Amino acid sequence: MIGGKEVDFLIGKYVIEINGHEQIGQRNHLLAELGYVPIHFQNEEIINNRNNIKNKLKEIYGFYKIS
Repeated sequence: MIGGKEVDFLIGKYVIEINGHEQIGQRNHLLAELGYVPIHFQNEEIINNRNNIKNKLKEIYGFYKIS
């Protein structure tokens, strides 16, 4: 929970959200105000493009091990 909102994953100051729908900007604004960086992936994107997701995460979190 961050700012009273449930998040899917938290890595350092990065909030990873997996969504089946468009996100409300107000939630992203709240996370940013609290010092977090929201990153969203759509369910379809994860199902159909796992390698692209993995590459994006490696770019963002290069110092974390992502297998």
